[in-house]
Amino acid sequence: MKGICFTRFESIRNVRTDVTGIMKCMLLIIATMLNACNMKAIRDSELQEWSSEAIDTLQSVLLKQKDWVKVHAAEFLIASGNEEEVKEVFLQELKHHGHRSQYRIGIWRVLTRLSSGEEAKRYVKEIVDAFLDVEGKDRIHAIETMAKLELSPLPDHPRETRIALTSEEKSLAAYTHWAIAYTNSDSLNSAQQYFLEKLLNEREERGQRQIAAYILRHSGNLNEPEWKMLYDIILSLPSDYQNISGFWSTALLCAPDSIRDSQEYKIMWEAFLSSDSERNKRSRMDIASVLAVEGDERHLPLLLKWMRFKDGVIENEEEDADVRASAAFAVLKITERAL
Repeated sequence: MKGICFTRFESIRNVRTDVTGIMKCMLLIIATMLNACNMKAIRDSELQEWSSEAIDTLQSVLLKQKDWVKVHAAEFLIASGNEEEVKEVFLQELKHHGHRSQYRIGIWRVLTRLSSGEEAKRYVKEIVDAFLDVEGKDRIHAIETMAKLELSPLPDHPRETRIALTSEEKSLAAYTHWAIAYTNSDSLNSAQQYFLEKLLNEREERGQRQIAAYILRHSGNLNEPEWKMLYDIILSLPSDYQNISGFWSTALLCAPDSIRDSQEYKIMWEAFLSSDSERNKRSRMDIASVLAVEGDERHLPLLLKWMRFKDGVIENEEEDADVRASAAFAVLKITERAL
């Protein structure tokens, strides 16, 4: 009988021991989960603070800067869904500066993005009329804006468009080729091939290759053979090639999914991020524009530094503000993806 009681006692004690162990494990798991939740809450709070700081930075640039820097800040606010004050600001810009050549195109562009119906049509008409004015000073800005708004002049103005496509003013011809990419569903592929050929052509003028690189990054992914040709041509450029960061940004933004785990793609990223050694407006804005699309939390310290202008080396306040706005937009897009 004693043996039976002892055995039962041992069984009960073992059960208690097992239950105690299970309880300890459960408490450890709960503590780990609570700690993870707490860490996530801290991280999310930090990301939200940076997001708010980025919005404040863009609004500050919008209100304090002028001309195209103001336009860029406005478009960043619109693209990030924070356009509340923008239209009022640009209606005032229209009132006071709507007569100014070139800048008025930027004003109309912003207001077109913020308007609809007849109001939007009025701004679009102003832009199109500026493109059609062959004696005007705004033609290049107007047709570039039409491309950015995805408005093709070809259906309504075929003759004027064809003349612009063959213009001796190469920038006008290039941006017109970009604008007509939005004529129909097949046009964008044709435009992509046109600008890829220009970019790959080593005999093409440097300025035209730079425009081609800029436009190409808006046209979607290349296929793998095309991307590798682009990769080879970019690596062949001298390291001091003017605005080389723009070529790298094109390669990164146009890379097909099949190439993104490759060694070439990693090399391109390293070269691209190291272009900050140039420490100038163009390279930093190029880096920020790519990180806005492809960046993650690892890139936030760099962008926050530029947004806060902790290592200012740009030439003037206007360029500083353009960099700060570009960095702020990238911070907004990364935090949006992370939250």
